[in-house]
Amino acid sequence: MKRMKRTLSALLTGAVLLSMCASSGCAVMNQKKTLSEEEILALASEKAGQVGIAKDDLHGQYSFFLEYMDRVEKNEKLGDFREFVIRLFPEVAAHIRDENKALFLDKISKLQFEIGDIEFGGEYHSDTEKVIVSSNYYQWEEGATCFILYHETFHFVDRYIDGMEQVVTYNGMDFSPLDNEVMYEGSDEYVRCSFADEGMADLYVAKSLSKTFDSYRPACNFLTTMEYIYGSDVVEDMLFDRNTTMKFISILKELDYENSKILKIIKDFNAYTYDFWDADPVTRSFEDVLVDMYQKKIGPDWQNDPQFCFLLYNQTRAYSPSRRFSGNYLHSEITNVTEKELANMQTRCDTINQTADIFCEEDDPETWHTVFYVDGELWLSEPTWTYDENDDYEIEIQLLRYDFEKETIVEHTVVTEMEFPDKLHEDYLAKTKD
Repeated sequence: MKRMKRTLSALLTGAVLLSMCASSGCAVMNQKKTLSEEEILALASEKAGQVGIAKDDLHGQYSFFLEYMDRVEKNEKLGDFREFVIRLFPEVAAHIRDENKALFLDKISKLQFEIGDIEFGGEYHSDTEKVIVSSNYYQWEEGATCFILYHETFHFVDRYIDGMEQVVTYNGMDFSPLDNEVMYEGSDEYVRCSFADEGMADLYVAKSLSKTFDSYRPACNFLTTMEYIYGSDVVEDMLFDRNTTMKFISILKELDYENSKILKIIKDFNAYTYDFWDADPVTRSFEDVLVDMYQKKIGPDWQNDPQFCFLLYNQTRAYSPSRRFSGNYLHSEITNVTEKELANMQTRCDTINQTADIFCEEDDPETWHTVFYVDGELWLSEPTWTYDENDDYEIEIQLLRYDFEKETIVEHTVVTEMEFPDKLHEDYLAKTKD
């Protein structure tokens, strides 16, 4: 893959940013002089512009932004990865509560990145606040490494954005929240919605930065379809809550599911997410739960909702090609609806390609389409490859807003510049070439 065009300047590294912080006073709380609201606004706006963040993306959190920047700059363990943490600020600002800011800033001061010899692309270790990126991936390509770094760092955000994370236990009869700080030694079963954790990390990388998914497609599509049914506020409240698992359990209880069924659903969804199907064969599908959610929240006529049918079809495509759901749907109509939607997609792709050359013929329409919401609007995303003036490959992200009732394009735009940080760890890259 061609190196993605990078948008932030080198201001964030080394003495330049340190000098900038010292002269302008990043640490608002440590200022001897109390700044007025106007002065804080002006300082935050100036600094945001210097690091490539729009003023509106500060979400009014001007003092917090200056304190956040100060912690990031003073944390030497971030090294040349500081820009990844700064790029996350708009999502942090949009979701953090005032009472959790001190904790979050303390954890930012302890966050660290490391290149390591690990099996997977990346890992986040909450006990040490460490993000580890595989050395193999690091030498592979910059774009893939950026996806991994953002995904793992979103796990850090998820853990502390709403205070200290909680967990859930199940005693065979009901679910109970438990503070993660407590060393649990009981016999109750530990329960966690890992599918929501992983889906949230990739989903918000797409929403805020990449405009496309890199992994965990079944979970991402499920969460997107939940947004269609419940609205973004409900799903964001679940994902950014200190106890996402308990929030999801509460939603399933509103569907009148028994606790044993809820436990099996969570286990099956986790199995889909990590492609671990052999240990305990899955019996619950994402699609059945989505139909139940639709019927409870919107009404029974889900088969005649073209946008929901598209999202349901997209869910059937999201599984690993070798691990399609092979059981029987509890809602037997799902099979007919998704087969019909596949035919619709064939016609739809042909129609779209007449206006915008987006879908590759060999993938069309079997490919899985990235879908996500931004500001209440559903976007379809399709990466396409083109050649630049030097005959090198470059990627374009085709973004579509589509009216599924009228079968027309509402808006089409092309993203040619992936908003990745200015550079990776150049010292490490140099060493790998020796």
